[in-house]
Amino acid sequence: MMALGESKHPAAFSPLVLALKDQHGDVRACAANGLASLGDVRAVEPLIDLLGDKTPIETLEAAGGYVFGEPPPFVEDRALFALCHLTDLEYDRDGNHVRQIGFPMLGSDPTKWRQWWAENKEKRLDTEAKPSD
Repeated sequence: MMALGESKHPAAFSPLVLALKDQHGDVRACAANGLASLGDVRAVEPLIDLLGDKTPIETLEAAGGYVFGEPPPFVEDRALFALCHLTDLEYDRDGNHVRQIGFPMLGSDPTKWRQWWAENKEKRLDTEAKPSD
């Protein structure tokens, strides 16, 4: 899954989004990691759907930056990481804080994320569509 995301190829988007619905938590977590690497903000809405997924992650590949000795991460943790990466918000796994200066705390609340995304989606899509200097 990570290789798909790291390929940066537009064709990787659909299989990664489809994998977010896999029955295995590690597959869903790897798909979230891959979508973060891909960098396509169209993944925000499908990733919001993973918030609340408390399935423990069992493999290091799916866990991303997991450190031995810490409590095992959940699929939701990888979804939050991917969401923050795609939206330029700050993520603090320990405190489960998600914020951007000037924006309220979003945490892992899917309702707050959906509201925030509805208010910021067009701006984010416009920014992504414009080539950088």
